[in-house]
Amino acid sequence: MKKSLIVLLLVLSTIMFTFALKPVKAYDIHVEYPVFSGLENPVVEVFINTYIENEVNRYTEDFESFVAESWTSPSGAPFQLHITFDVKYSKTPFISVVLYIYRFEGGAHGITNVISLNFDTTSGKLLRLKDIFEAGFDYESVIKSEILSKIEETPENFFEEAVGCVKNDKLDDRNFALTEDGLIIIFEEYELAPRYFGILEFKIPLEKLEIKEGFKISFVR
Repeated sequence: MKKSLIVLLLVLSTIMFTFALKPVKAYDIHVEYPVFSGLENPVVEVFINTYIENEVNRYTEDFESFVAESWTSPSGAPFQLHITFDVKYSKTPFISVVLYIYRFEGGAHGITNVISLNFDTTSGKLLRLKDIFEAGFDYESVIKSEILSKIEETPENFFEEAVGCVKNDKLDDRNFALTEDGLIIIFEEYELAPRYFGILEFKIPLEKLEIKEGFKISFVR
């Protein structure tokens, strides 16, 4: 029986003002990230929560360094860092969480980046895409074929070079997440399509994949 895990929400929100000889600059930081509890191994639980917190802190500290070295944004609007998350799966033996990092550093608009974190709840190992498949399974061909078929359904929504980008993509460096009914492959803004389409998530049905026995998830009926 798969064990459900408890997910807590930690929210940090600050609005800071820095005074200098030039006009006042302001920045806004709002951070949300999950804290997991209920894992069978408390050492693994601490490791996973600490890893997620450190990732959030890394982006926060980088943003604060940027603000410290910058004057006001050209538009006059405050610099912004907003970090939110989505827990895609959180039952033994797998945790899959996606962090969405929005940064506004002046200009017409900000940009959102994504980082996916996938953990084996037994060992605490941070998993790469190749780690979840049975040995010998040609997952790259299957996944790319599924993505390309989705692009072909509405080619007008994608850049002309989108097909080539997918064919040449190194999937093991790609953000991904597992849900109860599919594997999600994530592409950032501007990678395959104009910005107004946002972050693109392509879901590959689990029945088309050979997931390792230890990571198999019951299909949604």
